Amino acid sequence: MPTSYGRVSTFDPLTLNGLIAWWSPRFGVVAPNGGQLVSWTDIVSGKVITGTTANGTLTYRSSGINGRPAFFGVTAAGQPVGTGPTLSISQPNTTYVVMSDTASTFIGADGLSARQILGSPGGVNSAPGMFAGASINSTFNVSGPNVYCGSFNGTASAQYINSSAVPAVTGSAGANALGQVVLGTGTAGGQGFIGDLLYFSGLHGPAERSAVMGWLSSLYSVQGG
Repeated sequence: MPTSYGRVSTFDPLTLNGLIAWWSPRFGVVAPNGGQLVSWTDIVSGKVITGTTANGTLTYRSSGINGRPAFFGVTAAGQPVGTGPTLSISQPNTTYVVMSDTASTFIGADGLSARQILGSPGGVNSAPGMFAGASINSTFNVSGPNVYCGSFNGTASAQYINSSAVPAVTGSAGANALGQVVLGTGTAGGQGFIGDLLYFSGLHGPAERSAVMGWLSSLYSVQGG
């Protein structure tokens, strides 16, 4: 396994316990620059997300988010443009993603109470994903990109944005495990960029969460990250 994954610090997510899957646009991508995704293989154990053109597009951009590789997706409401494996990660679990903010509810675990894992807000006063509608904190970048963390722990679930140690919003994620990874699903169509996507079993505390989110913020030059 390579010893570096585009890190801009000495931090390495592979050193943390419980890393189940890590998709990075810098590795494991089969797609031409500007072209439709064929397959995207995760770093941890070779899990694959495949692209489809039936419902929209998911194209690879070598300079997508602040000069870093990313995928640009365009989808109609509830229509996937990329489908992956079933993860079956029981709660508590923790998910991280880097996204631009022109998207709308772009990542899901299909068919579950925690279906909308992390998505992009519809505006400055709405929170992404399963907690839509709640006010969010001041670290949110309206024009993106943003780093999101979903901390899933039943009725004590929370979502964090960028560098803030205070949850953007809290709520219930139900009790189900995470299921299939789906890109482009959700209650609304949209478009936008997606960068790194990481899934961990177990609940991350402040130190782990700060380390992952700080690394992603630095990697993608996130303002206020």
